[in-house]
Amino acid sequence: MVGLADGAVGSSCVPNRHGDPPPMRLMSRPSFSSAALVGLLSVVLTACGSDPKPPGEPDAGGGEVPSYSVGGMLSGLRDGTQVVLRNGEESLRVTTNDSFSFSQKVARGAAYAVTVQSPPEGASCTVESGSGTMGNADVTSVAVTCGANTYPVGGVVSGLLEGASLELRNNDGPVLTVSANGPFQFPTEVVDLAGYSVTVQSSPEGHDCTVERGAGTVQGSAVTDVAITCAARTFGVRGSLFGLTQGQSVVLKNNGGDAITITASGQFAFATPVAFGASYDVTVEAVYPVACTVSRGTGTMGNQPVTNVSVSCKTTRFSLGGTVTGILPASSVELTTGTESIRVNADGAFAFVGPVDDLSGYSVTVSSPPMGQACDVRNGTGTVSGANVTSVVVTCWALEYSLGGSVAGLSGGQSVVLKNNGGDALTVASNGSFTFPTPVSYWSTYAVTAEARYPLICSVPNGTGRIGVGGIADVVVSCTTRSFTVGGEVAGLVEGTALELWNNEQERLTVSANGPFAFLQPVADLSAYSVSVMTQPEGQSCEVRQGTGTLGGAAVTSVSVVCSPRSYLVRGTVAGLGDGQSAVLRNNGGDDLTVSADGAFAFPTPVAFGATYSVTAQATAPLVCTVSNGTGTMGEGDVTHIEVLCGTASYPVGGSVSGLAEGAMLELQNNGDEVLLVSANGAFTFAQQVAEQGSYSVTVKTQPENQRCAVSSGGGTVSGAPVTNIVVTCENVYRLRVSVSGLTGTLGLKSGADTLTVATDGESSFPLPLRPGEAYAVEVSRHPTGQTCEVVSGGTGTMGEAHVTVMVACEANAMVVRVGAGAAALNTNATEIFIDEYRPMGGAPVRTFAIPASSAAGAARLTVAGSDVHQGYLSRSGNGRLLTFTGFDADVGLANVSGTAASETPRVIGQLDLAGTFTLPVRLSDAYDRDQVRAASTVDGTGYWLSGRGGGIRHALPAENTTVSTAISTGVTDTRFVSLFDGRVYFSLGIPPSPNPQGYNQGVLTFPTEQPTAAVAPNQLPSFSTTFNSSGFALLDERPEVAGVDTAYVSINLNQNASQGGTPDTLRLEKWTFDGVSWSKVSSFVPTFAVAGTTTVRIATHGVSAVRTPRGVRVYVTTYQSSGGGAGNLLVSFLDDGSSSTPSVRVVATALANTSFRGVSASPLP
Repeated sequence: MVGLADGAVGSSCVPNRHGDPPPMRLMSRPSFSSAALVGLLSVVLTACGSDPKPPGEPDAGGGEVPSYSVGGMLSGLRDGTQVVLRNGEESLRVTTNDSFSFSQKVARGAAYAVTVQSPPEGASCTVESGSGTMGNADVTSVAVTCGANTYPVGGVVSGLLEGASLELRNNDGPVLTVSANGPFQFPTEVVDLAGYSVTVQSSPEGHDCTVERGAGTVQGSAVTDVAITCAARTFGVRGSLFGLTQGQSVVLKNNGGDAITITASGQFAFATPVAFGASYDVTVEAVYPVACTVSRGTGTMGNQPVTNVSVSCKTTRFSLGGTVTGILPASSVELTTGTESIRVNADGAFAFVGPVDDLSGYSVTVSSPPMGQACDVRNGTGTVSGANVTSVVVTCWALEYSLGGSVAGLSGGQSVVLKNNGGDALTVASNGSFTFPTPVSYWSTYAVTAEARYPLICSVPNGTGRIGVGGIADVVVSCTTRSFTVGGEVAGLVEGTALELWNNEQERLTVSANGPFAFLQPVADLSAYSVSVMTQPEGQSCEVRQGTGTLGGAAVTSVSVVCSPRSYLVRGTVAGLGDGQSAVLRNNGGDDLTVSADGAFAFPTPVAFGATYSVTAQATAPLVCTVSNGTGTMGEGDVTHIEVLCGTASYPVGGSVSGLAEGAMLELQNNGDEVLLVSANGAFTFAQQVAEQGSYSVTVKTQPENQRCAVSSGGGTVSGAPVTNIVVTCENVYRLRVSVSGLTGTLGLKSGADTLTVATDGESSFPLPLRPGEAYAVEVSRHPTGQTCEVVSGGTGTMGEAHVTVMVACEANAMVVRVGAGAAALNTNATEIFIDEYRPMGGAPVRTFAIPASSAAGAARLTVAGSDVHQGYLSRSGNGRLLTFTGFDADVGLANVSGTAASETPRVIGQLDLAGTFTLPVRLSDAYDRDQVRAASTVDGTGYWLSGRGGGIRHALPAENTTVSTAISTGVTDTRFVSLFDGRVYFSLGIPPSPNPQGYNQGVLTFPTEQPTAAVAPNQLPSFSTTFNSSGFALLDERPEVAGVDTAYVSINLNQNASQGGTPDTLRLEKWTFDGVSWSKVSSFVPTFAVAGTTTVRIATHGVSAVRTPRGVRVYVTTYQSSGGGAGNLLVSFLDDGSSSTPSVRVVATALANTSFRGVSASPLP
């Protein structure tokens, strides 16, 4: 900055010799800025003029010597302070670090000397280059440097223990370590007027130090009054005591005092703390039988509490025990002393884990007896006296409980004898609960058996075990009466009538059509049946043949009911005959009756009920006879209302026809007699006249093709003139046609009152054509046996002006093997099976066939092991007419039937046809010995291939008695499903053989020849290997360009959870296709349930059937059930028409509790 000399108020400008203006006075304004002052000076100098001569040269006229300013740079000045500089007589006050210049100039050649006149407060300044002789220019090199004054900071430390050290810090300066009491001083001084702050950076170990007068401002002298006061810390002494038991106590002391009494093991702490550096000494005082030792109990107190003093006490003790007797195997008794419990698992010596203090009492009791037992304790109380106690005696014994359960399935008059372990017989004569009279000791074995007289069959699925606590009350005795249906065939029944039969005068059955019939209520085997007619059909007499007998182990189908209509006379009256006149009456073109007088008449030949009659009259001219009410159908009773009127006067009957199509032919009939053929519109007249007062009745006998004609004014009485007012009006009609596909039996259809019976595929028409505008609704009135037919398109509507064709598709029903009757859980014993028939859309079974399960009546029998999931496969024969399945020649209830010898329990093939006829064509004594027989298949019943475990694929011929078989599958013994497709035998592999030189994998295999009858090594289908276990499968020939079968549906016997990539509500069924070289899996094929929430996984599959239908491939599947029992496995269906890789799956049926669906097949052909 530019400074002004203290006391100067301005400067003057002297006029030059040339008469310049008088000098100007410049007033000092200390508040001007440097720039302002420089500008002002420039103005002044301009006003005064300047010397054009070079500096240092004397003026030519002898004027003044030139002068120059003195200045420089100030640095180091603190804000808010000032320094006063002096040069000669001028003082200059400077307040900021900047350039400065004295206002009074110094003449050239004169000396200058800049000094510090007054330094800043709390600081000093030095001058460099401050003196010299003025030259020919301003001096700007003077350097003034200022700096603050500094003073030391210190004080006194007290209370510091010997050997300790203290770390102090002033402001943010270096740490000062103080190791002794007394004065201290920081090595770094503090600037005058600056603040200081002394703090304890780190207290000495075990000390707490405080600072007094540690902060302030330096006031021009050293700081010496900071006081640091230190004091030693105190810490507690504590630790842990172990080994005291309830009621014991010890006294702990520290340094001989500060006593505390301890009454339980755990933590302790002395009340008085110990100073840092002081010593501590923990001791213990105890009374026998307690003795204690102290660890880590002495030392010098450090910089933290002592926490690890350990006092270990030990009591002189002895074991407590004795002996236990009577404990049952796998049981235990819990003993207690009140403070300790032990569990003893077997007879013998015992001892409590924790010993008992010497001189103390003990008391042993039973806190928990063994399950199902009671126990007593002797010598259980006393006092320990310097030795182990071994005299406690515990004696246990078993309690007794009741044994019982429930009986179900008894009918009136039936009883069953129950036994336990072969005795304690109990006769039960009604359903409900039972209890054996003799209780059974806990854990004793029981074996309940049931003895019943055939046809009552009783089984006890859970009859063995051991008696538990509370006894057994859930033994299930399941009884069934082996029963069969009674039925036969009705013939001769007039259509539209009904016959009422009854059996044993108990069950009524209404039969309304000829054909097979069966009473709904089965009859117990070996019981009598008696079928009779309860109500005869209208106008008929029915006779029962072979209607009585005794059931013999199979359904009765031999009852024959033959109906024949009753016959009645055709009667009437004749009027109008004169003397000598006669007429010939005829019925149905014959049975002539000549009448020659008025009155009643009757034809000699009766007419059967339901048959038609048609009476006509012939007379010799001029006599004419007319018949009224002469046609009809015979009802139940004579026809008596026919009238014949004769006379010589007669008149023609006619009228007109309109609307008849060109070329069409219409047949009219009068009085059911004369027929008139009309081929054109216009007038018509019957040739035969009607007698006066005779009646006429004109009707259409035969409608023209594709037309319907109606008669109006067609009836009346001739009255003295020809009849010409009869009007026949015709209009076009159209046929309601039906195109049926897939039919294998007889199908009944109806549309309103019109009915149609179809017996073959193709197109048929309802008898009654329809006029335009008339409604139709075609529905199935009767399905073919073994099939379900569905109206798939065009079934309802209104007839237009063209024929209508309704499409009807038929397909086979599902036949599924159901294991178990549901009375008890499935197990390995011989179990009855049923074959249920279901329609593709589900619902109740269409039919159920109970397979005979007992030979008591001499009938063939077949049972399976109930819980074995791979028994009960079902196969349709190569010609489609038979269902085959396998099992054992054993009564229901035979234990572990798969483990029996084949020589004692033959392995059998069962066979069922469409009518439900069951036969047993094969009984083997050499196959699947003590193992499972699983499936069988045949072409036509002349030879069979069997599958099973332990025997592989075998071949057998039908025989009346037990026979033997031939092993076929060389090297393969564990096979599952076997069937014929396209004339070739195929089978699924269970577990591949070991060793496995052929490299067989799970999947579908076949043989080098189509139908082998000798041993041969199987062939794996090319590239056909499933990743997981499979069982059922079905093969089809779907592609004409590939020879043989080319499409396969294969079951996978393992659920796929979501975590494994499985999608809920889907079916784990694989589809494979063959291109003529190799098989490949269609990975995108995932059948999906139509109803969400059906399954939580991709559900495993078991039995598979697939048949081609007019709309695609109908696939039936049973889901897999690993346990083989219980409820829940499904029979499902879907149609694979190629339009989607996720065909919609429908649940057809769900197995009930204690039953299981196994094999499935399409129903057999007729």
